[in-house]
Amino acid sequence: MLRWLLVVLLLVWAAPAFGQPTEWRVYYPLQVKHRWTYVSSDPKAAPDPKQKKGADANRQLVIEVERAEEFKRKVKKGEKETEEKFAGFILKMTSGDKVKRDHVVVIDEGV
Repeated sequence: MLRWLLVVLLLVWAAPAFGQPTEWRVYYPLQVKHRWTYVSSDPKAAPDPKQKKGADANRQLVIEVERAEEFKRKVKKGEKETEEKFAGFILKMTSGDKVKRDHVVVIDEGV
């Protein structure tokens, strides 16, 4: 009985080590120059006069990791204020002639 109790206690104690990844890259694998292209089509959309005849009316969204940028935030621990650093990235999203940039930061609470 004591042996089983010790085994259960060992498993409970060691479980958090197996449940947590050691690094944020496990869930959010970003590197500069990574690129994703999404293509969608809408059969109800009006044909684009710029496209060749017979071409599908596709639209593309291209997301690219433009650059890495460190993110810093100030945290108050007791009376002392410290600075935490996190991995951050600038994502460039392009669709047609429209360009948008988002700042993505991987912190302990999530992305």
